[in-house]
Amino acid sequence: MLEFTVLFFWIIVLSLIVATWLGLLWLIIYLPLPANTIVNNNEQTILINTHSHTEFSHDGIISTKGLQLWLKKNGFDAFFITDHNHHLQTMKAVQAQDQGTLPEEPLMIVGEEFSGSNHMTLLGLKRNFITRGLNVQQVIDSTHEDQGVVIVAHWFDGERESITKKGIYHASVAPERHEQDQSTALP
Repeated sequence: MLEFTVLFFWIIVLSLIVATWLGLLWLIIYLPLPANTIVNNNEQTILINTHSHTEFSHDGIISTKGLQLWLKKNGFDAFFITDHNHHLQTMKAVQAQDQGTLPEEPLMIVGEEFSGSNHMTLLGLKRNFITRGLNVQQVIDSTHEDQGVVIVAHWFDGERESITKKGIYHASVAPERHEQDQSTALP
């Protein structure tokens, strides 16, 4: 009889644990999140998102069209898609927008988030080039050859001087400017 009582107890406990986890999972999936968004309600203001991911990135969960619709709903005028370490799918989406397959607004612009020694967003890319395996300097040079702009996406990584320690600041500044800026560099 004691074995039956212990077995019954554990069945109840495990059932409660499973029900709790399933309940939490349901809440996570279906409970609306708070509206902590930037909304552009002023026609005189241009609002651009310079860092967004789609389902083609390991940390993106929204389709390109879904992202475009969300940004339009919130008043964005343009956005860069900066999926990690590739931008071929983004180039295809921009071509689809140019051909009228996707809505004209907000404007999609090709970008990429390079995930190397630090994360950099490469903005305004016009050709497909592979960044995987390149070092920071090669990525910056390739982006500049494409007339793009490089911005450090996550300048912090637990180190106060992560930009300068990882060489990103030095690689992105012209040599004469680098010498001039040494006096104002982070301590």
